[in-house]
Formats: sequence, structure tokens, C-alpha cells
Amino acid sequence: MSKITKKLAKSDLNSFELSELKNVLDKFEIYTIINTGMKHLKGGFAEAEMFNYDDEYIKIELCYGDEEIKHIENCKLKRSVLRSKKTIKEKLNEIETT
Repeated sequence: MSKITKKLAKSDLNSFELSELKNVLDKFEIYTIINTGMKHLKGGFAEAEMFNYDDEYIKIELCYGDEEIKHIENCKLKRSVLRSKKTIKEKLNEIETT
């Protein structure tokens, strides 16, 4: 499942933001596996990890593939979206590919 590095977990993101981010990243992985067809391939996977952030954006690395091919995409999510009352699905729709 999604990873939030120890260094960033000790950041100035509050506990609500970290909890919401973990939920969003977990769902992002599941939707990526389904939407890319990885669930039909042997060894299909998706991993989403926060690798950086600033006051405006959370930076996310999405890695997905199978035993033979690996794709990496950099994405971002507005930090304000984590604090919003939107559902996890609505927050997922706010993730942008960079």
C-alpha cells in the first residue's frame, strides 16, 4: 500500500492531512491497478508515494506495471484539497499529472 516516508511524516503536515493523504494514496493505487488493466496481469502492481510537498502542493510519485514493464508518473495534489470536506473519490479527481 501507499508509503509516506518517515522524514515527511515528521513534517509540518498535521495528523488529519497525513491520514487523508494515506487514504487518497491507497485509493489512487487501487484505481490505477483497475484503470490500467494491471489487475489482469501477473505481478501487476501500483504504488503511490508522497515524495515532497510545499505550502500549495503534495508531490506524488506513482509507479505501476507488471513483472516486465514499470511506468513512473509524477503527480500533484493541492494541499487544500486534503483539508476539504470532499470525499476520497472527489479528492482523487483532483490529482494532476505533471
